[in-house]
Amino acid sequence: MGYPPLMAGTCAGAGEPVAALFARAHRAGCATSLDLAYVADDSPVRAIDWSALLDRLAPETDVLCPSGDDLARLGELTGTAALCAGVESAATHLVERGAAVVLVTAGAAGAYLRTGPRAALDRLSSACGIDASAWADRSEWAGAPKLARVRTASGAGDTYKAALLVALCRGDDPGSAMAYAAGVSGRYLAGDGVLGPGVLADPRGT
Repeated sequence: MGYPPLMAGTCAGAGEPVAALFARAHRAGCATSLDLAYVADDSPVRAIDWSALLDRLAPETDVLCPSGDDLARLGELTGTAALCAGVESAATHLVERGAAVVLVTAGAAGAYLRTGPRAALDRLSSACGIDASAWADRSEWAGAPKLARVRTASGAGDTYKAALLVALCRGDDPGSAMAYAAGVSGRYLAGDGVLGPGVLADPRGT
């Protein structure tokens, strides 16, 4: 699911509509993914208690994938002078609140992956076929793609997250999933296109 901050109704009651939807998905044997969005100063949801909302949603979320900017606007990211340390702390806090996998995209700094313990990944393993042991307790950065040209950066983070979800759904290990996501987002940034026949093209040629 994408962008509760842009859909005020989903944020009611500390995100209860999303929590109910995700609980229903879990009962059906599905995994859940949640992306956030930048909250502008004039947003109707600016005054929401975002900490309480994330407390409610994190335990129901298998893959939580905000950007560093999203977290900063929601008050979840501190120490912006040292972006990497702030991102790591915020992602770890989300895992401690119950999220199984947290992926934070951070622009030129790359992307940070933080995952919970083996037991927290059981739902994701059942739904997607990943090796939960391989994904458990991970903490790692993937650098941003090095490109000769950049045609557009708008949507690059979303492309990275979508590619990571594709990799999860085919059972990739963390290293392969991050490499795939970096490759796909690099193609997007360069303007080379990422879409194959109905699926994201694999830049590794598989």
